[in-house]
Amino acid sequence: MEDAARQDRPAVSGAPARREVPLHPNESDRLESLRSYGLLDTPREQAYDDLVQLASALLDTPMAAVSLVDRDRQWFKASVGMDINETPRDEAFCAYVAASGEPLVVPDALADPRFRDFELVKGGLRSYAGVPLVGRDGLPLGALCVADTRPRRFGSRALKVQQVLADQVAARMELSRADLRAGLRSHDSVSVDMGAELRQALDRGEIRPFFQPVIDVRTGRASGMEALLRWVHPERGVIGPCDFLPAVEASGMIAPVGRHSAQQALRALRRCYDLGQAEPPFGVSINVSPVQLAEPGFAAAVLEEIHALDLPPEVVTVELTETGVATSVAAIHQELEDLRAGGVKVDIDDFGSGYSTLQRMLDLPLTGLKIDMGIIGRLPDDDRTARVVGWLIRAAHDIGLDVIAEGVETEAQLTFLRAHGCDRVQGHLFGRALPIESFFPAPLDRAG
Repeated sequence: MEDAARQDRPAVSGAPARREVPLHPNESDRLESLRSYGLLDTPREQAYDDLVQLASALLDTPMAAVSLVDRDRQWFKASVGMDINETPRDEAFCAYVAASGEPLVVPDALADPRFRDFELVKGGLRSYAGVPLVGRDGLPLGALCVADTRPRRFGSRALKVQQVLADQVAARMELSRADLRAGLRSHDSVSVDMGAELRQALDRGEIRPFFQPVIDVRTGRASGMEALLRWVHPERGVIGPCDFLPAVEASGMIAPVGRHSAQQALRALRRCYDLGQAEPPFGVSINVSPVQLAEPGFAAAVLEEIHALDLPPEVVTVELTETGVATSVAAIHQELEDLRAGGVKVDIDDFGSGYSTLQRMLDLPLTGLKIDMGIIGRLPDDDRTARVVGWLIRAAHDIGLDVIAEGVETEAQLTFLRAHGCDRVQGHLFGRALPIESFFPAPLDRAG
């Protein structure tokens, strides 16, 4: 309603009257769609620059652009032959394309009363042709346009060439939006090859496991540690998994990152044994992704690494993350069976969130389940949560599973979990995740 009414708003007294700006019938939805791409006011990108250069060359025009039509302006994501980044919307040929969703050809702008007073026309632009950039939701976001300094008619062949290029621009925009949603880029930055950056970070040793203690509730002592990924960035410091793991998954780097994390975690445990900082049954838990589990031979590779390091397999626990369990049981079942046959424990992580359901608990060859921190955070005051957690601990024990609670932050939570028979706990109450050299700052005092 606000957008539609803007056409009829009278000009402020003393201010120059604005031209009537054409609007799309679903203008609010169109603007919302445009902003979902996160491209406005981002730096230039080679992919878009190449396409406008190609449009200019194929159609023999001195000017070409990728124009995104915003509320009050058109902004050029890429352009050739123009030294401006944007124009007011009421000075934009492409605004008519975005409003109609149809191609627009202007053979002679000086002869067209709609455009002859445009600043671009006064500056020498005489002819224009633009085709809409249409998103997957069917809404026009702007135009791929070309322009000339002489009057000319752009025929059907020229428009067909433009449409092919516009489709390529739109496809590139969809990739940009997918990258934005996956965390590979932000609203205020250029789309980058995060996969290459992550690969470099992995090669430089910046992506590494930190370790959080896992506490045996009965003894009150650490029975092991969980390896949690961190990106130790040279400029931004330590980056938590929530801020980069979505990008790891989206960029296809989850398999190599996961392998690296598992190897580093197992080798860290071996070093702890060798230095006398720990001894069996103190163990390590490693998180595993769906991509890793779906790879034939994953279990064999893990068991080979365990044997090469001369670690007892029973001190190693593979934790299936929520996304990991989202994969079909058939795709991961054999690998899990092979791990279990080799002596490795298998826990389901983040139980109670996402795809971690009772059916998965029954279908998978598990040794334990870890209750999600979002549920633990409600204890002990939320009576309904308390009842469910108590029941879940009993049910898991009845079918032979250990229960671990993550995200324990208060003594009251620990008291509740101890009273209900929870086996192991971890959380900030016992310590944050640390590099292995800080986790074990000195060898154990065996004499004590």
